[in-house]
Amino acid sequence: MLFRAWIPSARLATPSDPWFNYALSLGPKIWYRKNEASGTVLVDSTPSGVNGQYTNVTLNQTGLVRTSPTKSVKYSVADGSKATVEDDLYSQLTGEATLLWWWKYANFGAIPKHNIMFDRIDRVGTLDGYQFKTDPDSGNIELRTFNNGAQTDRLVTLSPININDGTTHFIVCRVSPPSQFEIRVDNVVQYSEALGSPVGASPGIILYIGAENGTSNMDGFLDEIMFFPRSLTNAEISQLWTLGRP
Repeated sequence: MLFRAWIPSARLATPSDPWFNYALSLGPKIWYRKNEASGTVLVDSTPSGVNGQYTNVTLNQTGLVRTSPTKSVKYSVADGSKATVEDDLYSQLTGEATLLWWWKYANFGAIPKHNIMFDRIDRVGTLDGYQFKTDPDSGNIELRTFNNGAQTDRLVTLSPININDGTTHFIVCRVSPPSQFEIRVDNVVQYSEALGSPVGASPGIILYIGAENGTSNMDGFLDEIMFFPRSLTNAEISQLWTLGRP
């Protein structure tokens, strides 16, 4: 399948926001800016229009990107916070893709067993998909992948970086053909491995943000979630980090 890149309009450019302008120029296929001031709609800022639904989140929080005067969203286990997206091809980590986001841990009183950031697993059909989470004790980030009924790999970043330390972190998962997975934290490669088999690509599976199979399981803030149907280059990832890092 061929993907047509989004060619952004120059009218959307914001001279005072270099991070936003650069991110826009990369042509994301889905972009959840997390800027909603009210309501329950998780807004996709691209022409793809893959909107989602918020449940019990706290909107209009301080943004996590340094140069971007925007907002983020708070997710709390105690509040039952989550977002759901009736998923499509562009959030499948198959073939060639990039998923990136900004994350900040906060303890809101009900410490989860695992901070589930993203959960997209077909539990009814063939058990395909992926899940990102962090371990509250070590602060490591984990990626679980499934293909045709089997858990194919569990990647754990054995990193000195504790992403549950209460500061903002930039996380990137890059997939390159045929099945090379790479996880970066704050522009440093923490894990890179060729999976034994690819991530299953079941269509039409709900993507949960801040929840595992619909059950809230995350304490923290998320901002600027972006999907690309291609592998971003090293230079592109580095520039996003350089412009937006705290």
